[in-house]
Amino acid sequence: MTFRKGAKPSVNPVVFLINKDLRLNSVKVVLVSDAETNKYPHAIWDMISDSNSVATREFIYGSPIKGLKLAIKGVGADPLQPGVNYRILVEADSTKLEHDFIPVAPTR
Repeated sequence: MTFRKGAKPSVNPVVFLINKDLRLNSVKVVLVSDAETNKYPHAIWDMISDSNSVATREFIYGSPIKGLKLAIKGVGADPLQPGVNYRILVEADSTKLEHDFIPVAPTR
């Protein structure tokens, strides 16, 4: 996973599924509260295409995605917090997708 150095997940893995194969241009996750109050919310995970991305239907938060790289070299995904509302923003050619999600703490 591309989590920031020393970060440990405090939530169950978050898997994103798309209903068809898409060649992703970018994937970004922001806090919903930040997106609602700022025109350009701070991304806690930001990946961009480095050339030709591979068509995909699924990926895991914080993990590498074939054909994408970190938007800022060396800055991986922030750890997600349980019960916090996040928004994923996906761009693929002319398609723009967004979905709000709330991670769940692992059961022990």
